[in-house]
Amino acid sequence: MGQSENLADIEAKLTSRDPEVVDSCLSYVKELLSSEQDRNQTVSGKATNILGFAGVIATLSIPLIDLISSVRTTSLCLSVVLSGLYVVMLFAILSTIWLAFGGRTREKMTVPDIADIFAFQTLQSIDVKKKWLADLIYAYKATISDVNKRVTNVYTAQERLAIAIVLLLFLAGAGVLAKLF
Repeated sequence: MGQSENLADIEAKLTSRDPEVVDSCLSYVKELLSSEQDRNQTVSGKATNILGFAGVIATLSIPLIDLISSVRTTSLCLSVVLSGLYVVMLFAILSTIWLAFGGRTREKMTVPDIADIFAFQTLQSIDVKKKWLADLIYAYKATISDVNKRVTNVYTAQERLAIAIVLLLFLAGAGVLAKLF
């Protein structure tokens, strides 16, 4: 099913008149929606953790400025290289934060319209269930698309955070070694 599919298209595809089939489909879609809501919570939690870790890494990177400045007195070339790596590390931290915020922000919130209940009053039970099923399918498709985008943001943020950590450790180690020699 295409993402641009509208509610009427979904309703048109629900052709069964068997109440058991429609009830089974409703149960199935409810389970899928529930699993996506759980996944949504997990993604938000991971994004929050990444934001916290990025803050810690940013805080730990502050003393490196003094370390890099002190290296300048012994080796200007090494100081320039370390400064360049420091800028790359800062970029990694900032992009981590940006992506983690993207992992916490929902772009779409699709839920069935409560006003549909009034339109359901004139329908037979099977037709009400089919319309409800179509609404849930539509909501699921919007939800999964949004959660997938957020998952991508969180995974990319994790990668950037790992790069920032490696650069932090490298810069600290190189700075200490440069001061010793």
